[in-house]
Amino acid sequence: MAWTDETIVVLKKAKKAGQCLSLERDLAPAPAGTPGLSLGAIKARVQAWHILRHDKGAGTALFAEDFKKAVIGAIIACRMKSSRLPGKALLKIGHLTSAELCMKSALKIQNMHKVVMASSTVDQAAVLKDYTYHPDVILYRGNPDELIDRHYQAATDLGIDVILRLTADCP
Repeated sequence: MAWTDETIVVLKKAKKAGQCLSLERDLAPAPAGTPGLSLGAIKARVQAWHILRHDKGAGTALFAEDFKKAVIGAIIACRMKSSRLPGKALLKIGHLTSAELCMKSALKIQNMHKVVMASSTVDQAAVLKDYTYHPDVILYRGNPDELIDRHYQAATDLGIDVILRLTADCP
């Protein structure tokens, strides 16, 4: 059977809530008479940055209510306690700091819902509140020792599904 955009499809394997679908790896033609979304309808959702709303089992068809628009966030790591060049994220490149240039670029990305500058709770990082560049940039302060935990907590607290990880000292 040739696949067309009208072909109703099912999942080849179980998928968890929040996962993206791969049209090539995750889908198979459904048995005749199976209700569900067509390949074309799923393709349109994937291209529009939709992810699974809840867990789905292998062999199950997909419906519109199984998808949600992913919240995409740029999380910019910014620390102030560099030993070789302290405060390097706040050094100016032209009229803006390195961190501000990074935020400016992140704000221009299409389909970006949130831009977050993630720093730690150490006293040295308090100065960053004056360098968020734009009112839409969120300053998130978290775990001073675990960068990945800080990113995870920021994403969880702010409802971000997909993270674009950037660094403020590398605009």
